Amino acid sequence: MGRRRREPFDLVDDVMSAFRRADGFRPYTFVVWAEPPEAWKAKNWVTCSFRFEAWACWTHIEVQGTPRSAWHRRVSAGLVRAGYECWLRFDDSTAFRRLLPNSRSRESEIAFLETLVAHGDETQWPKRRIIPYRERKTPPKEWLAPIAAIRNSAVAWTDACIGFTRRTPLVIAGTPTGFDVVVSVLAMHDDWSFRVSVRFFDPGNRDSLLPTPLRRRLRRELTTSGYEFRTFKRGKKRLHGQLNAERKEKSARRAAVECSRIFERIGSLGISVGRSTGVQRK
Repeated sequence: MGRRRREPFDLVDDVMSAFRRADGFRPYTFVVWAEPPEAWKAKNWVTCSFRFEAWACWTHIEVQGTPRSAWHRRVSAGLVRAGYECWLRFDDSTAFRRLLPNSRSRESEIAFLETLVAHGDETQWPKRRIIPYRERKTPPKEWLAPIAAIRNSAVAWTDACIGFTRRTPLVIAGTPTGFDVVVSVLAMHDDWSFRVSVRFFDPGNRDSLLPTPLRRRLRRELTTSGYEFRTFKRGKKRLHGQLNAERKEKSARRAAVECSRIFERIGSLGISVGRSTGVQRK
C-alpha cells in the first residue's frame, strides 16, 4: 500500500505541534488556497485564499482568464459589489482582496467563500462596502480559532502554508548593536518543505549594514551550520553588509529544533539576545 496522501491541514497540525515547545516562537502567517472545481477549469476560473497574518487578515480572490471577456468583467464587478478591492491586474488575471478585521467578518467571509467555490454565481453574492486597511498585531492565543474555522468550513482547501518566527535585538557586551535578528520557518504543503531562515537588519534604517567584524562572525557560524546566503540588492547594487541565510529541514520537528538551536547559538557567540519583540511585518 502506498503512502497516504498528506492533506494541507496535516502540515498545519505538524508545525503547530512541533513549535508548541519552541520557546519564544510565535505564528506569523497561515494561508490556505482553494483551486476551483473541475467544471470551472475550461476557460475561466477563480482561485481563492484565506490569509491570517501577524498584522492583518485577508481573503484574496484571483479571477483567471482574459480581462476582456464578458465572464471576467461580470465576476470582477460582482466582487467589487461584494466589498473586494482590485489589488493587481495582469494580462491573464485580476487579483482582488478584502480585509477581515475581526472574528465576525472572518466568519462572514468564510460563508462567502463557500458560496463562491460551490457554484460561482455572482447574483448570490452580498453587496458590501470595502473595509479600509488597518494594521493590528495578533496575539498568539487568537490563532487557534481562525485555523479551526477554516478547517471546519465547506471549502475544499487544496494547499496551505504556515510560519513561525522569533525576533529580538542583538546586544554585544551589554551594548545594543542597533540590529535585530529574526529566526523563522515557513512550511509549504505543495512540496512539504520546511525552510528555516535567519535575518539581521536595522529596524530603524533599512539601508544600514552590519559592521564587518560582526558580519564575518555571523557568516562563519551560519556557514558552519549549513545555511546558504541570499543576496540583498538595492536596484543593481549588492548590499554585502546585510545577511539573510536559509536552510531546509525534512520535518516540522527538525525545523523547530533548528530554529531554537540557531537562536541560542547566536547568543553563545558573545552576542546576547535581548527581550523578544514578537513578529515583524513582512
